[in-house]
This record gives sequence, structure tokens and C-alpha cells, in this order.
Amino acid sequence: MASYRSLITNTPVPQEDIDFFSSISFARPYLSKQRPEPKRGSTKNQDLSIHLPAPSGPDYIVFVQFSPAVTGFQDTVHGGVLAAMFDEAFGLCAEGYRVYISEDRTPVYTTNLEIIYRVPVGTPSMLLVKIWVNHREGRKWLLEAQLVGEEGTIRAEGKSLYISSRTSAGL
Repeated sequence: MASYRSLITNTPVPQEDIDFFSSISFARPYLSKQRPEPKRGSTKNQDLSIHLPAPSGPDYIVFVQFSPAVTGFQDTVHGGVLAAMFDEAFGLCAEGYRVYISEDRTPVYTTNLEIIYRVPVGTPSMLLVKIWVNHREGRKWLLEAQLVGEEGTIRAEGKSLYISSRTSAGL
């Protein structure tokens, strides 16, 4: 079984996907051969907090495309679909952070999810999710995200608390 790190590092992006996103003007600035830049912090002989510097950009970017099949109200994405999308995006960011940056290799789980719906999200639509690991303290991971439309409008925002599981020795 391949590891998550191996999967995201060694699986090439299909050319069809690159061509598709290259045709979308607001997606172009985020397309590159960029690799993760680990920002490690040590918790040895310290409190268990890692205070990260304010990010110059998001830690993770996810493109989403909504079809009319996910409407809750005519031509509007259902709020539950947006909540599930945020949870999935937070999970991708937390797992990527855990694998590349954290020395903690235990799984992380959503324990709290808060969504603020700013502007209705129409269908069909193509949007961008920007995700940050805002703070980490012991087993707690606090993440934030924005759902941004093509014109740059923040459509919704989210915050999530993830908890890493205890190690078997700590149970």
C-alpha cells in the first residue's frame, strides 16, 4: 500500500487536467511544479505549541467545480455540500501538513467544523479553496479556509479543529 506522501509526490497530474485548469484565468497563478516547503518546529523541552509565521499564501489550494446536481435551492449549491467540501479540503491540508511537516505521524480527525456562508454559491461554478494551518498546540490542529469565486469574492469561510489520535503508548 502506497503512503499518502508517495501518492501526492509521485502521481503525475493528468495533462487533461492541466489543460483544463490552464484555460481558467483565476487558476493559472496557482499552477506550477511547486513542491511542499516544510516549516518544521520543535516541541522538545518546550510547551507543546508550534506558532507558525503568518502565511504569505495558503498552505493548500483546492479547485472545486459544482454542477446543478448539488443544488439545495434553485441554481445555488446546498449548504451541506459546501460543509462536506470544506471538511474534505481541511482533511487534505491537515494530512499533507502531517506527512510533510509534522513529526507526529498519528492520524488526525475532525472534531469541530464551523462554516460561515457569505454569498450564495451558484451552479454551475468553478471556485478555489484556500486552506491554512493556523495554529497547532499539542494534539490540536486549528485550520482556516476561504471559498473564493473567480472574481475574487469570498463566498464562504470555514474553521476546523482537528485532533491527532493518541499514540498507542499514550493510551
